[in-house]
Amino acid sequence: MAVSTSVIPSNSGALCMKARQERGDITRRKIVLAAVELGARLGFSNMPLREVVALSESRNISAIHYHFKGKEGLLRETVATIDRAWPSDLPDVDSGNIQGLLCQFLLNLERLKQSEAWQADVVRFIARLCMEDAKGPQMAAAALLAPRLWKVSEAIELMYPAIPSGVLRQRVGIACLLLLTIASNLDHVCMAALNCEDVQTDLVQRYSYAVTMAASVIMADCPSSPDTEIPALLLTFSNSVTALASD
Repeated sequence: MAVSTSVIPSNSGALCMKARQERGDITRRKIVLAAVELGARLGFSNMPLREVVALSESRNISAIHYHFKGKEGLLRETVATIDRAWPSDLPDVDSGNIQGLLCQFLLNLERLKQSEAWQADVVRFIARLCMEDAKGPQMAAAALLAPRLWKVSEAIELMYPAIPSGVLRQRVGIACLLLLTIASNLDHVCMAALNCEDVQTDLVQRYSYAVTMAASVIMADCPSSPDTEIPALLLTFSNSVTALASD
């Protein structure tokens, strides 16, 4: 009597590998979303990895080291994920319509909020990266913002060729960072640091105020010093973004 033997499918190893890859992708995604949520609330530098582990329902901190090679790698992957989801295109805007162009930048921020599962946390996360003292988060934010601010600068340069490009790019950087800050709806302490604590809470009023203020920064009367009423924090970071965008 012949003994029956079970035959293992030849593709079982590939199926197991695919299943492990899918589980790994899910874990990576959960960790990134947890980093965005916690980083928006605490700042990336102050974000404990153990809280990321707990929020992402990972086993332990070794999961972060396995998937991202540490906190720096997690920051890179988080920024890359945001970059892929953040629209950078700017439609044609009527000549001289700076406010229309800035409204499109704000609209792209709103589209980013709708992407993935992070909602408004993602814009707050970017804004907090801009405010951190550590070089890593600031450079990560600069890398994320530089190509988008470059697009805004290029469009405005076509509208106002008489404004020196260096001055214009600095102004655009300050203006767009103000828009980012107001769109992020940060807490009162952060808003006060950027002279935005009195901004109205109604969404339409808040964005109208933001666009008007940002446009006035770009079209300041004094070409050499448009930053007289701008917080030093915004000016410093704007210079970093401008330098990176010019490379």
